[in-house]
Amino acid sequence: LEGIPSIRSAKSTRLSGGWLSFRSCSKAKEILTSEPMDAQRRTEFWKQASRVDKVMHENRGIFWQLAKTEATDPKIVPLIDADVRSTIAAQAALPDTAESHENVSAVLIAYSRFRPSLVYTQGLAHVVAKLLQYVPDPEEAFWMFVTLMEDYGICCIFDSQCLKSISDAFIVCLPNAVGQHIRSTSLHMVEHLRIWMGTVFTQSFDPSVADLVLDLIWSCEPRAFIPIRIAASLHAQFKADILACTSIADATLFFQCKLPSSVTVATIRSSLALGNWFYLDQKLPAQMQDALNKAPR
Repeated sequence: LEGIPSIRSAKSTRLSGGWLSFRSCSKAKEILTSEPMDAQRRTEFWKQASRVDKVMHENRGIFWQLAKTEATDPKIVPLIDADVRSTIAAQAALPDTAESHENVSAVLIAYSRFRPSLVYTQGLAHVVAKLLQYVPDPEEAFWMFVTLMEDYGICCIFDSQCLKSISDAFIVCLPNAVGQHIRSTSLHMVEHLRIWMGTVFTQSFDPSVADLVLDLIWSCEPRAFIPIRIAASLHAQFKADILACTSIADATLFFQCKLPSSVTVATIRSSLALGNWFYLDQKLPAQMQDALNKAPR
């Protein structure tokens, strides 16, 4: 569809310093040290932080035009339908109703038209369902999803070349012993990071953990790439367990099943607080900065 304005005009053009510079993590620290948000406060915070009202005003009517337009690739629709069904059945975020299915599907179909170059990947429905849990209007949820994917860089997780660069660079973000051990197990880091970051921790992790991850994402500047910081902090927090994995099978089971089931909100709070807020305050290593700066915008 020609003439659709870029979502980046609402946010990214006002940023300076690239992906990993952000003014302050004071709001993130406040979230980590305060009582958890209730549903109403979380809804208000997410909407304010994403500037969804402004974005919707500037793009009035486009969502419904996209949602009702036939998908560029007809094969996408059955993929989305299957993903939505399995996601809603597995998640407690939304009730298993026809309306929930329609709303999640409408957002995903509209996004497939908004960014036709992105190959649809299983897991995106998890993120949309989580957004709709707190922002039930599908139009609002769509523009928040676009902002999350485009401005906050989640879309690069679904670009194979970018994800490979990120996974290679991710090792240098970890404590030396952990990074060396992961290399020795030959763990497939691309798949490991795609599952965690591509679903913004909504898949396998406790729902309250996914809520906190999104709270932290919205609390920082878009290019801070909070999912990488959280993933790195969890690797440091579970260092002993990681070093105990003696094979790729052990490591895969731990990262995809055991670790996610062990992580709670308290775990995230304590792991991010290690080292005087290192994982929020400090710049990521130059190799990771370079990988992110080359990611599709």
